[in-house]
Amino acid sequence: MENTAAKGLEEKQKDRYLTFVAADELYGIPIEDVTEIVGVLPATRLPGAPAYVKGLMNLRGRIVPVVDMRERLLKPFAAYDDKACTVIVTSGGLTAGLIADRVSDVVTVEDEIIPYPNKGALDYIGGMVRMNGQAIYLLDCAALLER
Repeated sequence: MENTAAKGLEEKQKDRYLTFVAADELYGIPIEDVTEIVGVLPATRLPGAPAYVKGLMNLRGRIVPVVDMRERLLKPFAAYDDKACTVIVTSGGLTAGLIADRVSDVVTVEDEIIPYPNKGALDYIGGMVRMNGQAIYLLDCAALLER
């Protein structure tokens, strides 16, 4: 027998994105991939890891890799201020903390998603949408966490 409450929750979350700012640009993560939002916690550096991987953090006994989204999105590093936070995401069985300049809002995408034209190094950007005159780049968390 199907769990109708779970199905209803899935339907509610469809087309909803948590938006965050990185280097003055707005990005969206599917809300169903977001586990929680925490402050920027200390991370233990991993030798040989790319610069955007800040290391591993201990999140209540769970070891979680931490990614600076500015650097992951090919933007210059900036010191974290009091609005910076870590968005914990889980997708495809992988969990990571994504450091954002700040979390913005939860939005429902009702318009057509425009395919992102220039994949290349940013092949984890699934598309973009315009809302209130502003572009929101929608991330594919599974693709982002695979690499």
